[in-house]
Amino acid sequence: MDGQPRRKSIAEARRLLAEAGWPNGRDARTGEPLVINLDTTATGVGAKARIDWLNKQFARIDTQLVVRSTDYNRFQEKVRKGAVQLFYFGWNADYPDPENFLFLLYGKQGKVCLLYTSTASISVSSATSHGNTAAEPNSPAYLAMRSRKRSF
Repeated sequence: MDGQPRRKSIAEARRLLAEAGWPNGRDARTGEPLVINLDTTATGVGAKARIDWLNKQFARIDTQLVVRSTDYNRFQEKVRKGAVQLFYFGWNADYPDPENFLFLLYGKQGKVCLLYTSTASISVSSATSHGNTAAEPNSPAYLAMRSRKRSF
C-alpha cells in the first residue's frame, strides 16, 4: 500500500488460501490438508526456535509445515534441481557495498552464486552489467538498488 510493504492479516491470508482452492487449509476438491515442505540444513537450539515459530505461523492459517532436515551437500543438490518447495538461505555480507548484492541478483549470474531465486530484472541486470559502478551514488547500479529496495 502506498509503495510500502504491509503485513497482511491472518484473515487475509485465509481468504487468499480459500481463493487459491485451499479453504481452511484443505483442498476444496479432496479435503486433503495443505502440506508445505521446508527443506533446511539448520540444526541446533537457534534453528529449533525458528522452526517452532514457523510451525506456529503456518498453523495459524491451518497449514501443515513439514521440516525436512538434510546435510548441506544434499540440500544444495535439491535446490539446484528445484526439488524443494520452501527453503531459506542466508549469509552475512563481508563488505557493505551494494554491488555485492546486485551481482548476486544479476540474472545471468544468479545460480553461479547459489542464488536460486535470481531475477531477470532489466533494471538490476543492466545496472550490474556496467561493471564496478555501485560505489558512485548516481551510478546505474546504485540507483537500481535504491529503486528495488523491497527486494533486499
